[in-house]
Amino acid sequence: MIKCLWSVMEVLGFDDFVQMIPPPPKGAPDKKLGWDFIQFYRPLKPNQKGSEVVNAYPWMGISEDPVDWQLRAFGEHMDRSFDSQPDDRVKFEPDKWQRDVLDKLDRNESVLVVAPTSAGKTFISYYAMKQVLTSSDDGILVYVAPTKALVTQITAEVYARYRKDLKGKSCWAIHTADIRMNDPQKCQILVTVPEMLAFMLLQPNLAKAWTPRIKRIILDEIHTLGSQPGGVWEQILLLARCPIIGLSATVGDADAFNEWLKSIQTAHGHEHSLVLHHHRYSHLRKFIYNIEKDPDPFDGLPEHRASEQMRFLHPISFLRPGIKELPSDLALEARDCATLYEAMSKCSDDPALAKLKPTKFFEKLAKKGIFLQQADVIRYEEKLKDILTQWLQEEDAKESSSKIRRVVEDLSDDEKVKGWKDWHAGAKGREKAAQRAELKKDKAEGDKMERLQNSAAVDTSPLAIYANFDPDAPSEEFSFINWGTRYSANELDEDIKHLERYSTTPRFLLECLRRGLAVHHSGLPKGYRVLVESLFRIGFCRVVVSTEDLALGVNMPAKASVFCGDSPALNALMYRQCAGRAGRRGFDLLGKVVFYGIPNERVKQVVLSRLPALRGNYPLTPTLSLRLVSLLADSRHAQSAKDAVSDLLKIDKLTVGSDISRDQSLYNLRFSIEYLLRAQVMDSNGAPLHPWFNFASFLYTNEPANLALLALFREGYIHTICNDNMIDAKRNLMQVLSFLFCRQYISRANFDKEVFAMNNRTPSKVILPDLEPRAYEILQRHNNEVVNVFTELAVMYAIQHGDELEADHELPLSGRTVETTSTPSNSTFLQLLKKSRLSSRSRSSFVATSGHGDVYQSVDELSRTVRRGIHLTKHVLPAIELFKAESKTTNWEGERYLNAYLWDFYMHGQDKPLVDANGIQKSQIWYLLYDFSMALDAMLTAIKDLMQKGQRSIDDDMTSVAGESVAGGGGASAAIQEDWSAEPPDVEDKLVGGAAGLDVRASVVNSAISAQNVPLEKERSDEAETLGGSGSGSTDVELVRPEHVSLRDWKVYEVFWHLQKDFNEKFKAMWA
Repeated sequence: MIKCLWSVMEVLGFDDFVQMIPPPPKGAPDKKLGWDFIQFYRPLKPNQKGSEVVNAYPWMGISEDPVDWQLRAFGEHMDRSFDSQPDDRVKFEPDKWQRDVLDKLDRNESVLVVAPTSAGKTFISYYAMKQVLTSSDDGILVYVAPTKALVTQITAEVYARYRKDLKGKSCWAIHTADIRMNDPQKCQILVTVPEMLAFMLLQPNLAKAWTPRIKRIILDEIHTLGSQPGGVWEQILLLARCPIIGLSATVGDADAFNEWLKSIQTAHGHEHSLVLHHHRYSHLRKFIYNIEKDPDPFDGLPEHRASEQMRFLHPISFLRPGIKELPSDLALEARDCATLYEAMSKCSDDPALAKLKPTKFFEKLAKKGIFLQQADVIRYEEKLKDILTQWLQEEDAKESSSKIRRVVEDLSDDEKVKGWKDWHAGAKGREKAAQRAELKKDKAEGDKMERLQNSAAVDTSPLAIYANFDPDAPSEEFSFINWGTRYSANELDEDIKHLERYSTTPRFLLECLRRGLAVHHSGLPKGYRVLVESLFRIGFCRVVVSTEDLALGVNMPAKASVFCGDSPALNALMYRQCAGRAGRRGFDLLGKVVFYGIPNERVKQVVLSRLPALRGNYPLTPTLSLRLVSLLADSRHAQSAKDAVSDLLKIDKLTVGSDISRDQSLYNLRFSIEYLLRAQVMDSNGAPLHPWFNFASFLYTNEPANLALLALFREGYIHTICNDNMIDAKRNLMQVLSFLFCRQYISRANFDKEVFAMNNRTPSKVILPDLEPRAYEILQRHNNEVVNVFTELAVMYAIQHGDELEADHELPLSGRTVETTSTPSNSTFLQLLKKSRLSSRSRSSFVATSGHGDVYQSVDELSRTVRRGIHLTKHVLPAIELFKAESKTTNWEGERYLNAYLWDFYMHGQDKPLVDANGIQKSQIWYLLYDFSMALDAMLTAIKDLMQKGQRSIDDDMTSVAGESVAGGGGASAAIQEDWSAEPPDVEDKLVGGAAGLDVRASVVNSAISAQNVPLEKERSDEAETLGGSGSGSTDVELVRPEHVSLRDWKVYEVFWHLQKDFNEKFKAMWA
């Protein structure tokens, strides 16, 4: 066999490379081939001179230098390892960077791994899981993924890989908002989403027994930190005191992000480092499909026909005038390097460039008979880019005659002509390809007949092979199904029948599955999405039309990623994530990316755009402050809770990219607690107060709407509207909730109410009607309280840290400085100014010159005009913007209207008017309505928790009680899932001293009073108690008022329950 390989290489023209295949050892048996080997050499004829044999197939030899041929045609077949070596810890030979990660995990360190898609990051997670499973039966590893699709896939992988008998506990569990398998508290590997883990870390009843058992947290797709609302990623990083593994392929400014992570891990007592790998395992080849303006009518294709509309895009052809340096992740294939050198050599005779001629650059390797490897090409690519970067920075780079412009034009325009010539020159090759396709078709027909024959195992008649033939099934020639998988047509029929019975999947989507086509987005039923992911992963379904949901790390290998149409969501991050699905390691040698229906200039912008630096969401809001205090008080100062809060208060910056210092974070916490005291959410000892704590904590994802709703409850306004007749009560409550939650806005400049009223033919009102005057009065008092509290913060911080603040004499936009001037003290004008001036400590000096002091009229004014260095953003200040549709003054947010899409949908239950009249994008309707449905569920859960566990006199109601301490009672902070409840903690009285100087005293548990758990709903049929959920909307459920609940409170619960039932019925009917 060795001799056969030698002869093949000699015939192809690689004589110098034969030495890389050593001869077999003496005495070793030669392995025979399983087929007849063609003899490439034949004996000389009598009249020929030379050696005894001659090449019988001289046309097979390459006519170019072997180095040039490797760059042009061998790139995707090159060895792609980077210092790979055997390692006993894994079953493959890891690269150097992969071994570095393994070493850090063995030392129990934290690590951030940034490597392109397909580089080989996946094994890291499973190695860490194996470490936890083998080290003990009690340790926990939490895998956090940003999407439910990725959670489902990782869980399936864990299920397939690991088995462990834990005697009453499970090896793994999955926990999201709508999926829960196994007990998340009784497992060793928990796969979840960020919101759920943040919720669990802030649960007081988990702080003693569950949280300390967490040994490591894996944060997959950690770059989504900046896009997740509410700062949930930050909460996990700040509160979890175990080592982490951060995984991502697209982190902009990875060094800065890693420094922030390092500061957090250092505070937790762990070593942390960055492992950065730049190179994909398989390259991406890019194409653009040019759509014809006036295409001919399509009447079918009897056979494959090549099109000139698909054009290859050289990466350097994306360069535009004004670019000074190349993006760090702009990679070149081997053949791209060869064509780039050819184009550059036409424009310059620079000696430095001449050294980069491929045959000269790789001369040493060629003489040694060593084939090029991917690492060699990368080294060559970097040298070419160095010279190209110099040309980009030349003064005449923007001129049409510059070297860089000529190179770009050569790689862009000549590629079209070259491609056209190559296409015509390849006519014979296409003919042979057609013949091979015909043979492949015949083989497929044979395979089809073989399947039919195998299915006729019992019936031996000649026609038995057609027993399972379905004349109505799509012909295989017009289907994308891959029948070569183990998934059968019968299994597909069973899965489709299951979806038809138990889901609301549209019929046309199920029929598409029979042709190997699928659709995937988060608005589709869960069962259908899971089936699509499975079928695409095994290769049965080969075409999926998807949103960006499948871009976040899901292992769904594809040969090509096609971007269809332009969108504002198509940015640098989304492009890299979606394109990374193509050419996955272990499946394809090369990935392909196609831009369809996107302008060429837009393609260049997307490809060349740099990844933005990560900027997180500042997490320390008043609601989080309340939950931290509750974590301490209600957990009876569990050590893990005290350590987590103490570490949080030591960290310099609580989020990446933030300018808020540690000192100001402590001020934010101090004055957030002051606001919570005034809002009657906690008592003077720092213990959470019933009932208002429920609404603030259960609606933590809806800040500041949660605190505004709390104000309306506290003033009795919600009780007033709920104690009306049921129809009016539901309508008025829905109007209030539409005013507070899930807001969408309409510009006054682009909307004429009078014109709309005359032309509106839809049932939508579009502009949300004004609330009652009393509601505005309550909300305005709430806002004033917020402004007063945080004005005190600004003034106090300016007084105590004035020397540390930035100089307040520089204009923010122009950057011009305004120096003070010396004026004679006896100046009459100066004396007059001194007498009339207002004292200002916290206000910007430039604003103060207009006569403004330290009195602010609104949160907007406070956040905009406070002096530099004091960072007060609307996100931190829990005020609610007030809107009046009938007001024409700017006192009521005069530039915008509040969109009434929620109220409109509740009234008419249709999605089309929301698009036509309300202006909501059709693709966003489901998400917006779903968010409100979840908020409504949280409200009902908070009220239900209060009804079941809040024991008081029947003559009292929520508005008549100033607030009752629930520290230690477990009522307000109990988990929504009942099986999460823990044993009551021992009675103890401890002081919690934090770095901020907090003095929070836990209240003593009154063991004489036990929390009641009275069912609020019953089934009408058999009076069986319905304990699961907070109102599913079933018409067979009646509400039962517990004896201890007042009539006014019970009326509130009834209205909320029926409102949720009505809304969810319309919501389900819409998306069904």
